[in-house]
Amino acid sequence: MRAILGGAAVAALAVGAALRETRGNLDDAAAFRTAMLAAKFPTVRGKFKFAKNQHPIQDWWILKVEKNSDGKPVLVTKNKIASDYGDSYSADCPL
Repeated sequence: MRAILGGAAVAALAVGAALRETRGNLDDAAAFRTAMLAAKFPTVRGKFKFAKNQHPIQDWWILKVEKNSDGKPVLVTKNKIASDYGDSYSADCPL
């Protein structure tokens, strides 16, 4: 569940961090955007930052569905398959 909810949680954390950094002032959209893209917040996925094109740069892990002690399926984190992995097209983005 951690991996599935990670994207939504990161979005909320980014907005929350920007609100804290700007002290809730939404009148300066550029300052809010800068604060949000600074990504000064912890995430359930580990370290995180935004690429030039505003897509995430983060570690990727293999997850496996296994049965827990009650026989219910759970996601179990296995091996890291990529570190600081970002979007392949980031370098081509004009942002």
